[in-house]
Amino acid sequence: LATFFNYILSYFWSFGSNKPHSEAAWRFVLIVMCGITANSFFVKLMTQAGMNVEYAAILFSCMWPVFSFTLLKLWAFR
Repeated sequence: LATFFNYILSYFWSFGSNKPHSEAAWRFVLIVMCGITANSFFVKLMTQAGMNVEYAAILFSCMWPVFSFTLLKLWAFR
């Protein structure tokens, strides 16, 4: 449910897209899925390297929005 509202708000408010939903929606979902997967791999890698799991999660949470916003702006909603 949260992902649906995030999509709607991103589509209309954040990016003001006019791309058809048939294109934008699957791209949005793919970016979200990549974020979840990347988070899992990043946190696992960092904890194996000796970083505390909470710090690894916080670090990823600081980095991912930059990549996510860029992908959404340049690929999903453009």
